[in-house]
Amino acid sequence: MLEIIVIVMLSKSIGKMCRAKHLKPGWYQFITVLLWIFFEVSFFFIGLVLIGEGFGPYILGIAGATLGGIIAYQIARFAKPKYSAVEGTLDGEMIH
Repeated sequence: MLEIIVIVMLSKSIGKMCRAKHLKPGWYQFITVLLWIFFEVSFFFIGLVLIGEGFGPYILGIAGATLGGIIAYQIARFAKPKYSAVEGTLDGEMIH
């Protein structure tokens, strides 16, 4: 349950960041959930192979989910803004 709350909070934060850059937030939020789940499951299975049963694979799964969230946040953070007030351009076109 706690993970779902964190995913929702992270997705809202990424959505707000994307809207500030005049980007559509839906794609970035989808990538957030996708990366979160992919890395969580991947690290969990790696933990099963390396450590075996127990608490270790769960911890690795949480670490993987965290890594997926960080990667998704960085993708949104470094996304190029669609509109730049300094340049006065929208998608590379000059605004007259």
